[in-house]
Amino acid sequence: MNNWLEIFIPIFVVTFSIIYIAWNFVRNKKLRNNILVKIFSEVEITHLFKENKITLSLLFLGTLVAVIYGMHPPTYNFLLPIEVLDRPGINYTGLFILKLSIMFLVIVNIQCDLKILDKLQKNNMEPFVSRVNLLLTASITFMLIGLFITISSIGTLLIAIFASIHAKTVLNKSQPF
Repeated sequence: MNNWLEIFIPIFVVTFSIIYIAWNFVRNKKLRNNILVKIFSEVEITHLFKENKITLSLLFLGTLVAVIYGMHPPTYNFLLPIEVLDRPGINYTGLFILKLSIMFLVIVNIQCDLKILDKLQKNNMEPFVSRVNLLLTASITFMLIGLFITISSIGTLLIAIFASIHAKTVLNKSQPF
């Protein structure tokens, strides 16, 4: 295990988690308080912005693995590291994917916020919200795959596989714009 990875991986994953949680909290709070109350009932609003518990659980697991990897590496050995994949080229690739996942998350959130006003004017948020949930789930899956590539272990592989399967089910449920 590399010392620089033990420092940077938790920083990237915790930053990703904070951006994800804070942005969604602010967006949902702002929409509930200002705009949506005028158009939709409270029951409809709750249905639209229901947090996906599986997505948040995957985000929590990924963050927990990254923090354990950085703070207490001996505990990380319980996730069965794959030593063959601990190569500088692979680690740099995974770190690059983690950086891209943060940029993808920010871009997705900005694009979603810009389209919200347009969708609100048409009073049709349902297809849009399902697509937003898909994009946010995809960004978490992207981050978890980058985490697996960087700190390869059986545990992170299982989390990344489960995230990919979950993203596929969210894709099947989502409606087109």
